[in-house]
Amino acid sequence: MVGGIKSGAAPKAVTTYMEEPARRSFEAGKATFMRNWPYCYALAQKAAKTKGKFAVVPFPAFEGGGKAGILGGANLVISTYSKNPGGALKFIDYMTHPKRQSEDIVKFSDASPLKSVYEDPAVKKAQPFSDELKSAVEQARTRPVSPVYSQVSSAIYKNVNQALSGSVTPEEALKKARSDMDKALKTF
Repeated sequence: MVGGIKSGAAPKAVTTYMEEPARRSFEAGKATFMRNWPYCYALAQKAAKTKGKFAVVPFPAFEGGGKAGILGGANLVISTYSKNPGGALKFIDYMTHPKRQSEDIVKFSDASPLKSVYEDPAVKKAQPFSDELKSAVEQARTRPVSPVYSQVSSAIYKNVNQALSGSVTPEEALKKARSDMDKALKTF
């Protein structure tokens, strides 16, 4: 990754990009690649510089690393303090119904955890990469469970970012990330 920034294959600004700036840069034709949050597909198909000019592929696999992404989710839950848990359950049933999930993919490019949704002809038409998305969802893994997850995550992204911005070598960044993670893990 550091080599990509040094060679100019990726702009130096990527070290500051969050989800939306990355999408806007891609849609403006200023980036060759973009990690695709599924909702970006529909938006990029409307942008003048990217409409019909890109494809979706899964993350590359690296030797020993396997093929898996980490997915988030809507995490629909019912609070124990809810005054209407029955109504909340009906809402969750509505939001997670296959028909509703299909509509969300077609209209908003939202991913669904339901395999059957990817077989819907309307989904296949709206999302030509639906087979790849289904595969990505099937291969996805949950984020690691840890009471110090946020500290571990911070140790990774802060140190990787320092390497990407050129303030430390990749080796120094990895060593510091390991040390920061070990410190976090010792706190519980």
